[in-house]
This record gives sequence, C-alpha cells and structure tokens, in this order.
Amino acid sequence: MSEVPFHATRMGRTYYERDVPELIRQLKRIGDGVERLVELNETTSKADGATAAEASSKAGGIPDP
Repeated sequence: MSEVPFHATRMGRTYYERDVPELIRQLKRIGDGVERLVELNETTSKADGATAAEASSKAGGIPDP
C-alpha cells in the first residue's frame, strides 16, 4: 500500500474540494427547510387557536399517548 496521504490523491482532492462543500450546502438547505416548516406549523397552530398536539392530530399525525 502506498504512503500517499488521502488528501494528496486525486480522489482526496475531489472529496475535500467538491464533495464536502456540497454536503455542507445540502445540510444547510435541509436545516433551512426544517426551520420554515417549524415556523409554518407554529403560525398555523396559533392562527387556528390550537395547541401543537391538536394541530398534529388534525394534520393526520400520530396523537400523543
């Protein structure tokens, strides 16, 4: 096996220069989407005068035990 460090290989450079930044961008995108869903759920629940559990059950979610 060669003693070339991973970051010095073509695959390593691709991983660190393209794949990791893209992974970070996608994770941020997912986080932003989750934040928007939470905000939407909170505003919908407040507008309906319902608690989060009631809103969840109305939306077909699993009711709290």
